[in-house]
Amino acid sequence: MPEGELTSDKVFKAILAAQPKVEKAFATTNATIADGVTRVNNAFTQYIGQTDAGLSATQRLVGGLTALADDLTPSRMPHSRSRL
Repeated sequence: MPEGELTSDKVFKAILAAQPKVEKAFATTNATIADGVTRVNNAFTQYIGQTDAGLSATQRLVGGLTALADDLTPSRMPHSRSRL
């Protein structure tokens, strides 16, 4: 075999060797996303708690979120309907 020739065996071994680094990178990325979502959720909950007393924000927010969830229901979304 000529030097520098790329074989499937070499590629497979390289992929296996890189696996721990790739898994570590993805674990860090996922944790960062999860941490970000948690921080937004915490800040949002605190904001609603502070403003709810005088503005009835919770009731309006629940109504808005319910309407959004209804609009995102797959059966109501235009692209999910059958085009037969």
